[in-house]
Amino acid sequence: MLPRTRSHRITVGQGRFRYIVAECGRAQGTSLPLAITVQHEKNGARLRVVGLSTCRVPAELSRCRAGRTVFPNIEPRQVAQLIKLAILRGWKPASPGPAFILQAGNAALFVSETTSPRAN
Repeated sequence: MLPRTRSHRITVGQGRFRYIVAECGRAQGTSLPLAITVQHEKNGARLRVVGLSTCRVPAELSRCRAGRTVFPNIEPRQVAQLIKLAILRGWKPASPGPAFILQAGNAALFVSETTSPRAN
């Protein structure tokens, strides 16, 4: 199970999950690669979302030490979106097993809701 001290809780549908957003790899200039790890509260298989990136805010503009604030932030609604996508692609969150790897990109997560096409 993911540690409670560093993870966040989220409910998607009837499932309750914990997730962690973490740096993965070295920064390329201002671009910082991220990974999101999600696990069902019943200790099922982990979901690992890779392929995301963000930018670290310079230390003088950061609210945290060492410029650890990133922009754009990964929000819970975006994590919920990734969980739903992984389930559609075959992740069985409550079943034990190996980690499910979901390759994702920023384009799908950081689209403004005002620019998204609306159904009439």
